[in-house]
Amino acid sequence: MSPNPSGTLSKGNRTFGHILLVKKYWWLHALIVTLISTVGLVALGVWTYASAPPLVNFVAASNSGTVVIPEWEIQRGKQVFHLKGLMTYGSFWGDGGERGPDYTAEALHHTYVSMIKFYTDDIAKTRALTQDDRDMIDSRVKREIHTNLYDAKAGVIALNDAQIFAYNELITHYTRTFTDDTYEEAFMKGRIKNHISNPADLKALAGYFFW
Repeated sequence: MSPNPSGTLSKGNRTFGHILLVKKYWWLHALIVTLISTVGLVALGVWTYASAPPLVNFVAASNSGTVVIPEWEIQRGKQVFHLKGLMTYGSFWGDGGERGPDYTAEALHHTYVSMIKFYTDDIAKTRALTQDDRDMIDSRVKREIHTNLYDAKAGVIALNDAQIFAYNELITHYTRTFTDDTYEEAFMKGRIKNHISNPADLKALAGYFFW
């Protein structure tokens, strides 16, 4: 049975389906949708914040906890990233423009390559590498990259020598990216020069991407 012209429902027609069709109750529909959307957004925000990497000092595991990347420098790198509008040209964790690289994925790739180089060069000092050596190094680097190095008790992230080497190589990479137009990975090659030129900003940016 259809609702009467006044918009009220007869006792027998008070079902969910009929309520959805009656204009009198549309305010309730809007309220329910708004509440569900708000709860979903809040839950997503809480989950994102809780699952984000810890923002703490990176220290050297082999050198009595010497600070390699201070937390404040990561924060500065984040500011540089936004102030220079880099999200327009690339992305961070997949969020941003599509005209350039995802800087986090790029930093991870360079870290992997640099760590491979560190261990390869270390063995090459004493002997020629075998394929077994190369396979072992590849497995070791992948394991070390995937290992959670956060020490919750100390409130720091401890880096080994290979990771510290990779971080320093990353500083060099991003310094050349933004200041050297002849570099194969130069930023907006031939179109924008010295977009970021302050050495301290470039170091902070590398730390932010490494984080």
